[in-house]
Amino acid sequence: MRFIVADHERRIGDLERSYSALEGKIQTVENGQLRLENTVMGANSEQKDLMNLMIKSQFEFRDKRLSSKEKIHLALISGVVTVIGGGGAVIVIQNVFHLWR
Repeated sequence: MRFIVADHERRIGDLERSYSALEGKIQTVENGQLRLENTVMGANSEQKDLMNLMIKSQFEFRDKRLSSKEKIHLALISGVVTVIGGGGAVIVIQNVFHLWR
């Protein structure tokens, strides 16, 4: 009977050591999951910041491009107004009629 009791105590001790080792492994896995979650969240935050920067730069580029087009448009309009307003158009028309004669 003593042998059976001693064997049970040995097996219980083995189970307690195994359980303790298993708890340590579970804790390691949980810590790894937390580190992974923090890494993913950090990367997500970085990607979000980069995406916002890219969107902002695209809008700034578009605004600069539109302002350049507007400058060209205004220059053409002012050139046409200058020619028409200064009597240049009348001279051009006269020269064209003169060449046809």
